[in-house]
Amino acid sequence: MYQKLLCVVFVVVVVGLTSSVRAVPFSIFPVQDAYVANDSQDGPAEIHSSDDGIHIRNTADPRRRVGFLKFDISELKAGDGFFSNVSFSIDGWDAGDVDVYGISEDLDSVDINTLTWNNAPGVQNDPTPALNSPVELDLADLVGPLMTFQIVRRARESTETSQELADFLNNDVDGVVAFLLAPAEEGDSGIILSIEETPAGERGTLLEGDFVKAVGFASDPGPANGAADVARDVILSWRPGEFADTHNVYFGTNFDDVNNANMSSPLLVGPAIDEPTYDAGRLEFGQTYFWRVDEVNAPPDTRVFKGKVWSFTVESFAYPISGDGISVSASSYEAGKEPENTINGSGLDNDTHSTETSAMWLTASGASEPAWIQYEFDNPFKLAEMLVWNYNGADILYWYGLKDVTVEYSTDGTDWTQIDAVSEFATANGMADYTYNTVVPFGGVVAQFVKITAASNWSNGFLKQYGLSEVRFMQIPVHARQPYPDNQGTDAAIDVVLG
Repeated sequence: MYQKLLCVVFVVVVVGLTSSVRAVPFSIFPVQDAYVANDSQDGPAEIHSSDDGIHIRNTADPRRRVGFLKFDISELKAGDGFFSNVSFSIDGWDAGDVDVYGISEDLDSVDINTLTWNNAPGVQNDPTPALNSPVELDLADLVGPLMTFQIVRRARESTETSQELADFLNNDVDGVVAFLLAPAEEGDSGIILSIEETPAGERGTLLEGDFVKAVGFASDPGPANGAADVARDVILSWRPGEFADTHNVYFGTNFDDVNNANMSSPLLVGPAIDEPTYDAGRLEFGQTYFWRVDEVNAPPDTRVFKGKVWSFTVESFAYPISGDGISVSASSYEAGKEPENTINGSGLDNDTHSTETSAMWLTASGASEPAWIQYEFDNPFKLAEMLVWNYNGADILYWYGLKDVTVEYSTDGTDWTQIDAVSEFATANGMADYTYNTVVPFGGVVAQFVKITAASNWSNGFLKQYGLSEVRFMQIPVHARQPYPDNQGTDAAIDVVLG
């Protein structure tokens, strides 16, 4: 069912100098198409080949089926612009009325070729309705309906254009869009041909329209749209519209606020500026910002071209030190419960630690005290803090966790300085959803060694061993990074501002 994106030859049409746009027609086949069913002929756990068409039926005979289409629009969206005059070209087999819904952004990467009714987005399947029940949709997974069309029997026909469909494409961020095709009413029954039909490359539903390349609009934002880990003192830049005289810059922390802002809004932080750059000042660590540039033409045509809303996320204050660059030693350890377990991520899943003791460090039985564990980094780091997951064995085994501790750091492994802020590690909970619950602040000291020495565990003397699940060291960057343009980047503007 996978079939690569097929595109018609692109023809550039100059709509007109005064409109400052160029419309590029497109026509693409799906990369995947299929249907799912919940009836006695095709059950809710079956994967259905589409070589006999995409079934969209809601009849009492019974046929309870919906179709799915997925398109790759990443090549089209690679250029700045927007979709317009969008429609489908339907390769019909059996007539019927169809509602088209968009599948929400967080679900559109689903592998359509593995869908069943039981796992498909957009249909009721939690729980799955009784077999042969009328089609029920789960609207929480869907956008729309975007349009309704009628399948023409044994013919290819284009639907009417839909602004809602164009908006759905314009709002996409990952270059993939997926659609659910549902019977419009109880009793509707239709079939459209799929990309599996012969002759190959000619059958199936086409997504068609214009991609309007905007030469009058701001483009090529720096930082790139959606960029993460951006320097907090970044200077915003963009490629100006072809006819721009001045630029209006809107900036804020909410997409809708920036998108809806006008000349009277406090989010207009750069009115009528001359250069295609803006210094937003010192930004907040870890904050996501949204910005928009409206281009204003020179007189006498003072048209304003409202820009897209771009976003970026500022760098974090501190970053984890990879366990690959840390060496670990300990006073002792039990076989299979080595100290390396505390920095290799074993037992962690989305920052929650399991109760699997083979993913933790535990001292050997009968080992001399005090118990200690020491970390050596491959380079000195400016340390922000250490996150601690204590020993998290099930039942009473979490009592092995360190309680009264001394935490020290050193630059040479000989001279040590104690961290006075923390002298006790919190106990784990002995459950598989355990998250770190002790933070040791280092306050930006430079260190290459950290040592933890335990004076007691949480058993009050009942258990004679000591353990730890995981630690994570957070370091404050001290070197320049994230260059703009990218290192060895190409096609940079001639007047690019380095950042």
